[in-house]
Amino acid sequence: MRFKHTRRPGFWLGFIDFFMAGLFFMSVMRIIIPLGFKYGSGKGWKYVWPPEDPKEYYHFETLDCLYQYGFGKRNLLERSDPTFCRSDIINYGNLHNIDFKRTRTLGQGGQMRDFCFIRHRKGEVWERSKSV
Repeated sequence: MRFKHTRRPGFWLGFIDFFMAGLFFMSVMRIIIPLGFKYGSGKGWKYVWPPEDPKEYYHFETLDCLYQYGFGKRNLLERSDPTFCRSDIINYGNLHNIDFKRTRTLGQGGQMRDFCFIRHRKGEVWERSKSV
């Protein structure tokens, strides 16, 4: 069955534009991540979410990391932890209209690993952060 609203010209282009503008991504992140860890972060993980973020900003912090624990126990932290930290930048570093900013990681000796997502409006001029 075809829905009536899909017959409008440009509907899918508008939906794609909405998705790519970061509105959808930020909305999903605000719901899925806390929901996924509602009953605990899982063995080896500990996350905290600061209470309220503005609409264009979302962040959370990692206090304990499974990789840091597992590889640190085997004295492999220097070799392997940067690989997993780097995968965050690969996954989140080039999102359309969203800047991923991280100032420290556990693998680099920080007390926590912070994840910050900042949504920029379409057409806004901004410079992508250099995350660690």
